[in-house]
Amino acid sequence: MKTLRYWYQSFFIVLVVLIQSCVSMPPPGTARLADNVFVVVYPLRYRIEQTSYVIEVPRGFITDLASIPRALWWWESPLDRSMGPAIIHDYLYWDQTCTKDEADAVLFIAMKENGVKRLTRNGVYAGVRTPLGDTAFEDNTNARVGGESRYFTSAYTDILLDRSVEPEDTLQSIQRRATAEGGMIWLRPPQAEKLKATCKAALSFYEANILEVTGLRH
Repeated sequence: MKTLRYWYQSFFIVLVVLIQSCVSMPPPGTARLADNVFVVVYPLRYRIEQTSYVIEVPRGFITDLASIPRALWWWESPLDRSMGPAIIHDYLYWDQTCTKDEADAVLFIAMKENGVKRLTRNGVYAGVRTPLGDTAFEDNTNARVGGESRYFTSAYTDILLDRSVEPEDTLQSIQRRATAEGGMIWLRPPQAEKLKATCKAALSFYEANILEVTGLRH
């Protein structure tokens, strides 16, 4: 029994280490600035299905993935296939050129296209359709009205890539430091109307091709 318990304990320790190592690593195209805080290093482009509609998350966008409520973070690791869609969703929730319904539809379609398991994508999508998701969207609205920015300048993004990660840093402390150092910028999509059309098309695609199969309504 002692031997069996030893192996169980050893397995658990190894599993925790592996999970923590995954969580600490940034998803492709980003750099980690703190726990669950990432900056987009290379523009993240997503094409909806086989259409001409494209969403691009700009270099310098800072995200803590808060558009996906923490209660839903039972998904795989931050290196899994849901990370790209999560960053896009966080960007759309922050920018708010698109409506919440449209942003949520983009999230689901992107997860599906990226190969996220059906149970996972259905669960995450259902979660953002709850009051938790509503609160995340509204919090961003209030933050924007209050003058908060979620974009670094390109030059400051380069500076951050050469800095070591501070264990106690948070999104807020990083933003304060960047503001003091002149590294924040207020950014709007260069083609806002095109982004709006893209999100509208995504919602129409969801309603026409996915809603009946999943039963996950807006």
